[in-house]
Amino acid sequence: MYELNRILLRNFGPLDARYEDVNLDFSGVGPLVETASLMPTPGHVTQRPSPASLVMLQNGGGKGVLLTGITCTTIPLRHHDPEELRSFVVSLAQPSHIVLEWADARTGRLLVTAQILAPEGDGKLKRRFYSFHPGAALAAEDLPFHRDGHWLPFDHYCNELSELQATVEALELQIVDGQEKWEKHQAGLGLEPDLFDVQRKMNATESGAAEAFTTSSAAAFVQWLLEKANDDDKYTSLGSTFETYAGAHDQREKLIKEREFALAMEEICARVAERYHEHTNQQREAGQAKVDLAALAAGLMRRHQILTAAAQATTGAVNAAHQAHEAAKQELDVTNARMAHVRWAACGIELGESAEEQKRVAATTQRLEDRLAGWRSVPVAVRHAAAQERHGHMQRALSEAEETAAPYVQACDIAAAALRAGYAAAETQARAVAGNLEREISESRSKIQQWRERSDSLHRDAGTAEGEQRQLRRQVQDFEESCAPHGKKDRYTPAKAPRTPPPGWTAKLITTASSV
Repeated sequence: MYELNRILLRNFGPLDARYEDVNLDFSGVGPLVETASLMPTPGHVTQRPSPASLVMLQNGGGKGVLLTGITCTTIPLRHHDPEELRSFVVSLAQPSHIVLEWADARTGRLLVTAQILAPEGDGKLKRRFYSFHPGAALAAEDLPFHRDGHWLPFDHYCNELSELQATVEALELQIVDGQEKWEKHQAGLGLEPDLFDVQRKMNATESGAAEAFTTSSAAAFVQWLLEKANDDDKYTSLGSTFETYAGAHDQREKLIKEREFALAMEEICARVAERYHEHTNQQREAGQAKVDLAALAAGLMRRHQILTAAAQATTGAVNAAHQAHEAAKQELDVTNARMAHVRWAACGIELGESAEEQKRVAATTQRLEDRLAGWRSVPVAVRHAAAQERHGHMQRALSEAEETAAPYVQACDIAAAALRAGYAAAETQARAVAGNLEREISESRSKIQQWRERSDSLHRDAGTAEGEQRQLRRQVQDFEESCAPHGKKDRYTPAKAPRTPPPGWTAKLITTASSV
């Protein structure tokens, strides 16, 4: 069920009570929607609109114009006053707009139903209806009524709606031409135009409400109630369908027999047709086989003749080819022999040419190496000439220096002679000292040799003593093992063997220690 949420009137009404730009907002004051989402969603509301609204205007203020705008949009077919509507619009360049926004009481989803009106040149009224579900792309207040501060003409506005219908499918925009189609379209959307027809009759006159519900009998009231609550088109189609079904049911037995007869005839005819088709196919296949057999025989005869002629021609060709092959084989052998001879001769010629070329290359290489050696010796010769020139300069400079330093050289020679004499005396003294040191070194070496011999003898004596000590220990161990079986009282405890080595060995150790 939908409830009226907002009304937008643009350039609609008579001159004295015209709604230029009026928005009547009834939203957000009713109870919460049953299945409202916690998050606000474009095209949905969380609260139902006002359940009842009071519009207070003075006489001639536009109350009737407001009701006329609502009813001529919801039930245009039953609003029989085109002259009145003709006086409420201005022109095609400045069309009138009536926009009704509805809210679903259960889901909160919004629905917009609207119409655009404009007078035509012949005194008729031009109007077009449309509906859509508002969303993020378009809302009721976002409709293109104006552009650049001017009213959008009737045709341009309709073109804008057509573009939106083609580009934005989520709006579910529908444009309808024709008042009857529009009322049926509203019924399909979930609105109830008949209730507005009742409201129109109630507000036609001051006592219209009482006359709207006045009936002559209970049957008339029920008939009126059924007409308002039901759709005539649905029951008309249902009645037509039931009448067709009833007529078919009356002829059921006749139709069953006709069906059985038709099925039997169909089966028999199918069998006859099948046999006819088989016979026809067999005749056609037999004729085709006869034609094919004659064609095959003629073809075999022609093929035999062709093959016979080809065999004869082939035999002659084979013999000629064999003879030609033998002749070609002989010519090939001769040619191979000639080619071998030519190859050997060419190889000899190429070898001679190669030897001569090698000699020429060797001679050229030698000339190049000689030339290269000559060019390499050029820097050496240049450097030698420069060195000789520098040597001459140095000889001349040395001669001049010798002449200048002759007195100093003589003094140096005298000092050198004295130095050589001192060096000779020092050398003699050093040689004497060195001889003494050599003698001392020789004596030290002899002593060291003696000490080494004594150390070796001492090591040998120490090895002999260790062997004697190990022998004595084995004897003591054997004696203890022989005394082990005796009792504890009679056990003999031998005295510890003296660790003092033999006198001679001790003396040698002491002598060695004192020597060290």
